[in-house]
Amino acid sequence: MEMTLQLTIDCSDPQRMVTFWARALNYVPEPAPDGHATWRAY
Repeated sequence: MEMTLQLTIDCSDPQRMVTFWARALNYVPEPAPDGHATWRAY
């Protein structure tokens, strides 16, 4: 049996959430692709 899950998180300050979870999980976020200053710009 296949199961698919989706998770949506709504927050007012996504960068703060990234910083928190990166520290909590010992994770280093990927930089934006070459030629783009940020992921949003990509």
